[in-house]
Amino acid sequence: MADEVGNQQERTVPVGRVVGVDLGRHRVGLAVTDTQRTVAVPLATLAQTGDPRRDREALVSRIREEEAVAVVVGLPLSMDGSRGQAARWATSEAAAIAGMLEGDGIPVTLVDERLTTVSAHAALQRGGVSGRRGRSIVDQTAAAVLLQAFVDGGSRIVPVSCERCRHAVGSEDA
Repeated sequence: MADEVGNQQERTVPVGRVVGVDLGRHRVGLAVTDTQRTVAVPLATLAQTGDPRRDREALVSRIREEEAVAVVVGLPLSMDGSRGQAARWATSEAAAIAGMLEGDGIPVTLVDERLTTVSAHAALQRGGVSGRRGRSIVDQTAAAVLLQAFVDGGSRIVPVSCERCRHAVGSEDA
């Protein structure tokens, strides 16, 4: 996407559950809101198989299962706000997911996720969760952190339109 992530407060999404997605090359963390969108809770961690098409289909299936009215995908910007390789990959994945959900009318939005994993690790440690158990739920906790920031209106967002999907998938400018 050519435009920078901006402060967009207009959210014309109908009442219903929103799914948050913390993308990773090995695991994908999922979180979900209640139907009134007041609280985000960790939902699941999906293991990536290495087959992008199959991984996206599993993710989209889970989004549909949750009867989501919108999807929020974390955008891992660099600390200076620039888009590195991870952000370009997340943008491409979000565009592919948006394309798959286009027929369902479920919008996909990228949300600045800087420090969400750090916040998730800290929250888990405060709760006495660490080690193997912590590693298994940190991604879904990070998804809940980014989704709650979206719900609270304090996150920087940019919608992913299907027009962008067609141009962003596989593009280095994405």
